[in-house]
Amino acid sequence: GHTPAPQETWGFSAIRTNGRRKDFGTAAYPSFQSQWQPHAFSPLYFTKRTETIPTAIFARPSNYPPSVVEKMGQAFSISGFQAMASTEEKEFEKAAETAAVIIICHPNSKFKTEFYRDKILPVLKSGAIVIFASYGSLPLQRYFNMPELTLHWSGWDIDKQRTIRQLSNAEWLTKPNDLLAVLKNCQTPASGYRPVKPEAWENIGSIRMKNGQLYSCFLTKIIGKGQLVVLSSDFIGWNTKKAILSGNQEQAVMLVENLLQRRKQSCPEK
Repeated sequence: GHTPAPQETWGFSAIRTNGRRKDFGTAAYPSFQSQWQPHAFSPLYFTKRTETIPTAIFARPSNYPPSVVEKMGQAFSISGFQAMASTEEKEFEKAAETAAVIIICHPNSKFKTEFYRDKILPVLKSGAIVIFASYGSLPLQRYFNMPELTLHWSGWDIDKQRTIRQLSNAEWLTKPNDLLAVLKNCQTPASGYRPVKPEAWENIGSIRMKNGQLYSCFLTKIIGKGQLVVLSSDFIGWNTKKAILSGNQEQAVMLVENLLQRRKQSCPEK
């Protein structure tokens, strides 16, 4: 026999034949396979993670190919998360109601304000991690009925030198993964946000516009027992881009793992 190692992926399939009995039929897993398709397998991901962390990820298909969104979900599954990545609003809404990690690629999303206020805010206050990756208008103050969350968007007139400014040295950025190294070497997004109440947020990093003004590209805020994160990248984990935490899916997983570790330290019962 062989003991699977962490991060290893095995294929699994099973077929039950009825042995010519009439009281039950042939069954197969995965359901699309048959005795004539013995090569059809469902993946089993092995990990060191012992806790179940439901994770819901959303991005609209008009913005991102479904295959890219699926890869994002696979990256979290391989790392031990119970991940569901969707391009369908209704499917995502159902998964988000019980998720511990929620990632919303916001541009052109069609969720109603009531969804954020009645479904997302309660799980956020209870300890969930909610990440918005966005550009343009992001009316969090309306979604959560909290004026202090108001953000002003920078527009696209960014400085040509796209290096991160005002980089935080917060300890949680280094445990268990060294996100600081990632941030120091990344290309910043092409836009950012400026909070109307900067003291209400933790600014992790900023971008510089052509006029010299600084806008945040990475913000976090503790709300109840949960953590709200705003990235001014339109999608995290899309490996066709170089902007902050967009280099690959693994960087998105690194961010969530660090946020989970931060939550354990601030709320030990979690």
